[in-house]
Amino acid sequence: MTVAMLALGILVGLSSGLLSERLALTAMSQSLASAMVAALLSTVAVSVAWLRGTADQLGSAALTFDVPRAVLALVLVLALAAALHVGLGWLGTTVHPLLGSHRPVTLGLFVGLLSAAALLAAFRSPQ
Repeated sequence: MTVAMLALGILVGLSSGLLSERLALTAMSQSLASAMVAALLSTVAVSVAWLRGTADQLGSAALTFDVPRAVLALVLVLALAAALHVGLGWLGTTVHPLLGSHRPVTLGLFVGLLSAAALLAAFRSPQ
């Protein structure tokens, strides 16, 4: 089930990256939009899949949503995405052009996988 949820995070990230490349925005805006959407949708998709898969084991589970932490996490994701966007652009000019050509897709994949993995780690940790 863990592999399926990580694959779900990758699929969400890939989709957000491919869709954000079609937007008529600057490259940085496309990358930031891809990272933000991948983080949010991957978190929601993995949460729903985890709750549906373990509903018989949970009974009545209490879920909380902390707005300040969510805003802080989103700011950190955007800062990381901006730094990776610049880094991939530099790699695309110095190492190989392919490394910088599809930055929104790369960032969407990375953030979707990272978000799903972090959420699974939080679900598995003892309270």
